[in-house]
Amino acid sequence: MAPIDEAIADLESRDSGEKFTLKESPRKLREARAGVAVREQDETEETLQKARSKKQREEARLQRQNELEERRVERQRLKEMRELERAKKAAERAR
Repeated sequence: MAPIDEAIADLESRDSGEKFTLKESPRKLREARAGVAVREQDETEETLQKARSKKQREEARLQRQNELEERRVERQRLKEMRELERAKKAAERAR
């Protein structure tokens, strides 16, 4: 547990009648909680941004893969057409 979390847990576990020392003032407690909240928010945003980036990279990879596959299929189709034309010409010459 982080020191700030330990301090917060300690303060929250006390009875309301207990005295605070200078370093455990309510203001510092509020500031510590606010700092923790900001850090958690930043971590959440960073995690979401990483997830978005990962998703975008994956989508780009899939798109490139699809484009390559389409080009391969087109090359194969053209190759088959050329072979068919060659076969027709060879058949005409053989007559």
